[in-house]
Amino acid sequence: MTRRLDFISRINKVITQNRNRDELLAKICSLVIQYGTFELSWTGFIDPEQSMVVPYIACSREGQLLDIPGISLSDPEEQGGDDPCGDALIRGFSYTCNDLSHLKESPKWRGWAEKNGYRSLCSVPLRLYSELIGAFMLLSKECRAFDRDQIEMLTEMGDDISFALSTVEGEARRQSAEDSSTASRTQVQPPDHDQLLDLIDHSADGILLTDEEGMILIWNQRMEELTGILKVQGLGIPLGAIVALLCEDSDPQECQQIEQMLRTGLTPFSKEPRIRRLITPAGEYTEIEAIRSVLSTGCGFRIMIIIREISRQSSNESIKNSTESECRMLIEDLPEVIYTVNEHGVITGISPAIERLSLFSAQELIGRDFCELALPRDRAALKITITASLRSDDSPHLVFRTLDRDGTLHHLWGSHHLKNRPGDKSGLIGVLFEKAYAGDNRF
Repeated sequence: MTRRLDFISRINKVITQNRNRDELLAKICSLVIQYGTFELSWTGFIDPEQSMVVPYIACSREGQLLDIPGISLSDPEEQGGDDPCGDALIRGFSYTCNDLSHLKESPKWRGWAEKNGYRSLCSVPLRLYSELIGAFMLLSKECRAFDRDQIEMLTEMGDDISFALSTVEGEARRQSAEDSSTASRTQVQPPDHDQLLDLIDHSADGILLTDEEGMILIWNQRMEELTGILKVQGLGIPLGAIVALLCEDSDPQECQQIEQMLRTGLTPFSKEPRIRRLITPAGEYTEIEAIRSVLSTGCGFRIMIIIREISRQSSNESIKNSTESECRMLIEDLPEVIYTVNEHGVITGISPAIERLSLFSAQELIGRDFCELALPRDRAALKITITASLRSDDSPHLVFRTLDRDGTLHHLWGSHHLKNRPGDKSGLIGVLFEKAYAGDNRF
């Protein structure tokens, strides 16, 4: 066990310290021979014209490397070809043969391997982001050289190498983009997320924004001052509960209107301000006017409420229109990812923020299993959590990792709850955010 941990530690050190693809692969191949129990290691990439994984970088304990044959790839739609290693790779699996003499098929590499004294081999797929690009191959002159622990370790190592290759590629793409973006920097840019959030947070009006389930997403500083409820307390509270808590004169009709807004995504009453009595933090009453409206955005509808003290003289409509525009821009650029899944865990809606955190666009994710967002090694645990949430009222937190198109690794946290809108089948609605946002104390 100590030797295995030392071996993995050395591999991970090579991965973190090398940002050149060829140097990275050469050092890994050399390290495997130096500290492993194998005689030959090589990495290769797919040649589409030959339909084969062609050796690219190799290392041998004996020092001589002569005409190493590649791995033939069969059509994934067919039952199988004459190369079992290639059949496994094209389907995204590792392949192990612990005694070549018992192999029924006769791929090109078998005769070469037996001629050079190799008795067993193991190959694992290499991917760039999620696409198969090649293989990592190990050969030994001993039979049964690969036990279960070694196969698991090598499979994990293949995932780590794939991640490293994606990171190297991502850095190359970023550098290329930076080199070619000088002209575009002179263009006028719209306000960024931080500017919009600061603008709303320091508005003279109290502003709150909910998701489609009525759970509060935005609660600005003026809302804290008017209500005495802190932002960290307000976020996540249902809209109906907030209205009942704040307004001394709430009535059943208003509760029904709020339920109708959540059910239909429409405003069932006049958009003119409504005069209300608000209970202040000091326990006193003050008159306010409240404007409620529904915002339709690219990631679903949101309910917005603006409140202000009657003593303030201003143009209601101009302030409402200005705030709606700011909120709409903010929603589309929220760093948090808002999503919905159906009763099978399939994504039915997701906000554009996911595009900077994953390999997919928001549109491409519609209809995919939610677990496809995560790195392969995180998917099993994520699937268990999603399935448990769909079967009960429990809402455990989500913790998993994603890889974006630039090869950057993101650590995501999240929470969700069962959808309960009338007419909907069971499913979940939730929000994801990067670990860096954990300081918001939203969960």
